[in-house]
Amino acid sequence: MKKTYSVEEIQKIEKKEFKRLKNSYVLMKRAGTNCAKKIYKSKMNRNFIVLCGPGNNGGDGLVISQVLKKLNQNVILYCLKSVVYKGDAKIAYK
Repeated sequence: MKKTYSVEEIQKIEKKEFKRLKNSYVLMKRAGTNCAKKIYKSKMNRNFIVLCGPGNNGGDGLVISQVLKKLNQNVILYCLKSVVYKGDAKIAYK
């Protein structure tokens, strides 16, 4: 049986990883890449719509859409203008 983590537990794990990696974008890139690969391997529909807001979850979505596109998936991305994104999400936007 897989463990389900609470929001607090995930935040604690993320904080620890940010310190270990010394770069929070690396963690975002890994999370988004692994998520996209799991989606790809699930053999779901090969047409995806990705909606990305201005926060770090939006940054994750940007990474996911980039990886799915590299895997030759049909991706439609809806995101905000680059000036809205900050931090790691802005890096993912570029």
